[in-house]
Amino acid sequence: MKNFKLYIFIALIFACESSSDIGRLDGGGLGFSGEGSSNTGIGGSMARFTIVGDYLYTVDSYDLKSFDITDQINPEFKEEVNLGWGVETIFPYNSNLFIGSQSGMHIYSLEKEDKPTWLSTYEHITSCDPVIVEGDYAYVTLRGGADCQNFNNQLDIIDISDLENPSLFKTYPMINPHGLGIDDNCLFITEGDYGLKMYDV
Repeated sequence: MKNFKLYIFIALIFACESSSDIGRLDGGGLGFSGEGSSNTGIGGSMARFTIVGDYLYTVDSYDLKSFDITDQINPEFKEEVNLGWGVETIFPYNSNLFIGSQSGMHIYSLEKEDKPTWLSTYEHITSCDPVIVEGDYAYVTLRGGADCQNFNNQLDIIDISDLENPSLFKTYPMINPHGLGIDDNCLFITEGDYGLKMYDV
């Protein structure tokens, strides 16, 4: 049975790579081709720190902190920005930081790497909120439950073509979404006890 499930999973991956209609969010697809901002690597949607160039960015429940790591033996603290409350995750993309919080998604520019600059905030109902980005869209899962102070479970797709005015593109109902990831045209969403879902975007 385990081998059968493994074969099915591999088949789904190949199906996604060939742009099939399995789990398709939009009949025509969204045609993303953007690339991430860091040559160092990109963490997942639940990451609380990331490296972009010679800078390390971290978030705790309230603040964004930046460190110059040109000298990796002696990193230099550069800046602290208060983000409010309920900050959970950080994701870098194209010289910007996308920060997920329980009240919304914050977008910060890294035009000045040592001093992240606020561009906008997309607000939503109080909820646990990991975020990833590809092309002109951000993918945000909202999860309900006692820890998240919410009863909605959904995937929000946010149009970020105008970084200063993000807007809701579409919402899809989910069961119990947690982390998510994207690889080219394949979107992966974990659903806790309900398994892993894959979508062709």
